[in-house]
Formats: sequence, structure tokens, C-alpha cells
Amino acid sequence: MQHRLSVDMSAVLTKPLKKEKTVEILNTLLCHQHAAENDTNSADVDHPSAVVDFELVKTNMGGSEELMQAMLTMFLQTLPAEIAKLQQSYENEDWYQLKADVHQLKGGASYCGTIRLNQVCTRLEESILMSSKETISKLYQQMLIEIAKVKDLIQSYSRKVAESAHSGLSHLVAN
Repeated sequence: MQHRLSVDMSAVLTKPLKKEKTVEILNTLLCHQHAAENDTNSADVDHPSAVVDFELVKTNMGGSEELMQAMLTMFLQTLPAEIAKLQQSYENEDWYQLKADVHQLKGGASYCGTIRLNQVCTRLEESILMSSKETISKLYQQMLIEIAKVKDLIQSYSRKVAESAHSGLSHLVAN
């Protein structure tokens, strides 16, 4: 875990410790650790859990299916505005603002088990710091692709949950 901190984590806890900041840093660390494990253990990078790890989301939400659903729904609802901000910053070549927008997206996405999206966002933030326009462009496009995959998978999952709940209710009403 110390290796992960030295390689790609930059978080500092200062005294007095605040619960919210500590939880945020630990969740990010665990998300990165989980991503690293998936990188080495998963041969199938297109497997849905590489896009969204629903078990990680549920764990982040204290095991609550309802909280998980609410978090994923909220994430989907905020995506259009976040994408618009990202696009505007990118098109204006406002790299400082783009980095801030990517960081904000990554923060929200980390609670939603979006392992690959978090990885791309981290690499994009790093390339913005190095001002490599070609790399920024490639990673920006990759980030948009990952956002679309995340969105599709969460919507599909939400439909399945809704259908399952509806069929359960239909069964109860029929009896």
C-alpha cells in the first residue's frame, strides 16, 4: 500500500483529523488499490467489473443497495453538466480548468466504482501538469469513451434492477 502512495497518490492528512477528509482519502486509496489488483488479475479489460465494480460501490455505501442505487442515479444525473464543463475547458485549451474539472469528475466517480475511468482521469491530470497537448488529447478522448461505457453500464444495471422490482411487485399483486 505504501508503494501505491508513492507512485500515484498525493494525499495528506493533517491534524486535527476530519472524518470526511479521512474517509475520502481512504476510499480513493482503496479504489486505486482495487484498480491495481484488477490490472494484474483481470485478463478481460472489457469485463463489466473493469468498467464499474458494483460490489465496490455497494461496499462504499456501507452495503446498502438503496444507497448504491441513489449514488449511481445521482452520478448519472450530474454527468451531462460535468461533460459540458470538460468539453468547454478542453475546447478553450484552459488546461488549469480542465484539470480541475477532471479532478472533480474523478472524485465523484471514485464512489461509483469506475476503476478504468479513475485511472484515465489520473493519467489525464498528470499529463495536464506536464502540458503534453498530444497526450492530453488522447487521454481526453479515452476519458469520454470510458464515461460513455460507465453511463451505459449503470443505465443497464438500473433497468435490470427496476425490471426485477417491477416483476416482484407484479407477482405480489397477482397473488
